[in-house]
Amino acid sequence: MGRIILFFYRRFSRGEINVKKVKMSKLMQFIYLLLLTFSASLIFYGFDNGGIMRKKEVLSIANNQAEEYFYDGKYEEAIKEYKKLLAEKPDNPMWAVKIAEIYSVQRNLEDSNQYLEKAKKIREENLTGDAEEKYESYKAIDAQVADYIVFTELMNKNYEEAMNYGENVLKLYKNDKKIIRTMIPVYMANNRYDLAKELVTSYPVDRTSSYELAQFSYLNMLIDNWDYGLSVLKASWYQDKDEVKVYDVLASISKYNQDILIEKITKLSEAHPQEAAYKMWLSKIYSMRPETAAKAQEHLDQAEKLDSEVGEVQKTILQARIHQNSNKIEEADELMNKLIEEAGDDYRILHTAGLFYYEKGQYDKALEYCKNSIFQNREYADNYGFLMTDILKAMEKSDEGEPYFRTALYYEPFNYNILQTIAEYYWLTAKDDAKALEYFNFFEIIRPRDSEIKYLTAQIYLTNQNWEEAANVLKKCIEINPNIARYHRSLATIYLKMDEASGTSTMNKEAFAEMSKAYELDKSDILTVNNLGCYHIAFNVEIAKSRNYFIEAKKGIKDNTDENVKKTILDNYNKIDEIYRKYNAGTTNDNETITVPEFALFY
Repeated sequence: MGRIILFFYRRFSRGEINVKKVKMSKLMQFIYLLLLTFSASLIFYGFDNGGIMRKKEVLSIANNQAEEYFYDGKYEEAIKEYKKLLAEKPDNPMWAVKIAEIYSVQRNLEDSNQYLEKAKKIREENLTGDAEEKYESYKAIDAQVADYIVFTELMNKNYEEAMNYGENVLKLYKNDKKIIRTMIPVYMANNRYDLAKELVTSYPVDRTSSYELAQFSYLNMLIDNWDYGLSVLKASWYQDKDEVKVYDVLASISKYNQDILIEKITKLSEAHPQEAAYKMWLSKIYSMRPETAAKAQEHLDQAEKLDSEVGEVQKTILQARIHQNSNKIEEADELMNKLIEEAGDDYRILHTAGLFYYEKGQYDKALEYCKNSIFQNREYADNYGFLMTDILKAMEKSDEGEPYFRTALYYEPFNYNILQTIAEYYWLTAKDDAKALEYFNFFEIIRPRDSEIKYLTAQIYLTNQNWEEAANVLKKCIEINPNIARYHRSLATIYLKMDEASGTSTMNKEAFAEMSKAYELDKSDILTVNNLGCYHIAFNVEIAKSRNYFIEAKKGIKDNTDENVKKTILDNYNKIDEIYRKYNAGTTNDNETITVPEFALFY
């Protein structure tokens, strides 16, 4: 007697979780919603067979045939050209290093390592024996060659070799800041965070350089030395209030630690209400999102009242961005056009102009300004790691972006913003999950306690149906930060997938426990609420309870809710509502079952 809906466990596919009633029907379809949202300016010297310094050469983008091939993604042709150069000047180790670099980008590590060894041998011969007398002229480039070797060893995951070789290099060049910056992630890769911190604390920063001070502040915040890092950033701002690196640091740090950064700067601003620097910084952080554009304007106005000289260039850029995020496009364009007209050879404005034209879809112009910016400052990593690669992607030349990514990392191998950008390029654009995981792992080396980056690696494992690895990574996320609801929600769904793989229901209770924890942490998370609705109809056959959760999820839909999420929840609600009405209407006989449609469950 009664109208009974019966379910039993069935197989899970990549696209769906199926729970079936008697005589057939699938219950839940799984919808995977994913949350996202160099040429090195190498200056070196060639030597003829007699060891006399020949001439100074500057390698810039497409400055020689090999480089041109490299930046066009024509790696084999580039290698051939570099081999010719190496044959012509066998005592110049940079050519061997450049060959090793290309093989490294290709992930041909065997050949890359072979040419690294060749470069080391040439370098050693240049520094010892009969070549010793030419050391004074050669050492102008030796530090750069040695640094490039250490960096490429790091990229090839030869972590111990990178550390051992790098430590010997540091003995020769203990105050070489480029080598020190390379060795920081090298020590981290070898789990010697203590030595990495020592390098940061003893870093020989030039306190007259605003750019260096800003970079130094980033290094301090990298090792969680927040208060000192912010004090250094303030010193940088006062050295040059238009220093773009100050604002790059704020943008980079706030991408992953926005709440912490805002909290710390706000406290400083409250303690020093007459300090314009903090107002400008808060304006920068808030200007990065349309929803906080009003706050950005408020802080910018306050800064200008406190100090009439807050940096004309950066003030204009900030105001234009605020206008843009406030949908005042004409005002934003007017400010930017005037700024660009007066750009001259300022790499900061040229970079901003490139970004301006990129966002307007004028990619040829954007490319021109980006290249000009690189010419004016060849060590500005953001040109390589962000702007150039974004432009190339928009021009459907994504493959040409890889050399620029490598250049960006060469200049700032500790910059986890660049690392994530590269990882996401391989993941979302190149569709190369193996390389994406590789760069996410580099990110984890720099920030081992960053749960969000681990969460992204879990998403890659999910797309490859590697449920066990995904679960292990999510457990680490929860260990680091147990109060993030989506970690628990994702783990719950993975537990169900693990049951499917084993053909059992042994993880059912664990899945429900994680769902419940996610709901406890964030009752407003409509994805979790939706999942609870799915769970109760699938595993507990509680129609009314399931419907209540779907009603709750439906009520939580807002104007800015993702359209796919909105559609999925509404579809689920309509389905459960129909089941509920049929079940309670008494329209079926005792022997009839109610057909249950597919329901969608989120990670």
